Amino acid sequence: MIELTDIKRSFGGHDVLKGVSFQIPAGQLAVLFGPSGCGKTTLLRIIAGLEHADSGTIAICGRKITGPGIRVKPEERKIGLVFQDLALFPHLTVTKNIEFGMARATNKADRTREMLELTHLESLRDRFPHELSGGEQQRVAVARALAPGPDLLLLDEPFANLDATLRCTVRRELVELLDRVGTTSIMVTHDRSEALSAAQTLLVMSRGRLLQSGSPRDLYERPSDLRVATLLGDGNLLDCEIRGGIATCCLGTVDAADRSDGQAKLFVRTEHITLEQDEEGEGTVLGSAYFGHDSMTDVGLPGGKVIQVRESQERTSNPGSTVKARICGPCTILD
Repeated sequence: MIELTDIKRSFGGHDVLKGVSFQIPAGQLAVLFGPSGCGKTTLLRIIAGLEHADSGTIAICGRKITGPGIRVKPEERKIGLVFQDLALFPHLTVTKNIEFGMARATNKADRTREMLELTHLESLRDRFPHELSGGEQQRVAVARALAPGPDLLLLDEPFANLDATLRCTVRRELVELLDRVGTTSIMVTHDRSEALSAAQTLLVMSRGRLLQSGSPRDLYERPSDLRVATLLGDGNLLDCEIRGGIATCCLGTVDAADRSDGQAKLFVRTEHITLEQDEEGEGTVLGSAYFGHDSMTDVGLPGGKVIQVRESQERTSNPGSTVKARICGPCTILD
């Protein structure tokens, strides 16, 4: 539905985007995820037409909107945009805010009513933005962006100004809404849990480059490199030796059928290691940090190696106990 090819952008001699390419199928919610300053928002603004690319092409539904000699105006791209600060007009009611994006529409009243029903704002139609909660304001901003019937919806950190509890609720509501309307969407976030829970296609960026794209589960369990692995969650980097399709490390062996013999690094998520109380085990529990739903346990191994293991609150190991640590889930061999 949307295809970006080799998008580059520099500011003052600093390369902000270094050849970003990806495709997103129609109807999917894609999430651009990465640390602050990696180029996510710049890329979103280039897609919207608010910034220009130095080189590369962008096509939506087969129609080029950015490329050599091509720069379609923002208002002609059929793109809806939800800003980080929502940008609602304080002097307009909910209804008037939604109508604003449809100045030339002939069915404005019917479409506005449809948006109010879709976002469950019927009872709030005559209120002003300052009379709404943060979640309600966010729904108004989304309804306004969807009202003209865009081919693509862009959302720039849409939950940044909400508290943690409300953020989870509003995120779930937005994902369900976008699934119902079937509008292809791209959301920018630097929140790891937001990216993993909301995305159908996850795009991980760092320092102006796209590192890896795919389903959240694939990227989490099979990261392409250490940067993707650490951006998406906690884990342990272990030395391993590959011989005859088997990788051997301090926690045992794992399959490495597609790898050549030699030294390598094995990345294992903290929750993919299990601890068993064993007087003959080689690990010693050094301590743990309690987080309510689970604990992060530090385990010392021979040679001074310390690993971290995420344990459920029912299985938290006691400091000083001797344990055997084993891999119990997916892991990745990195070059």
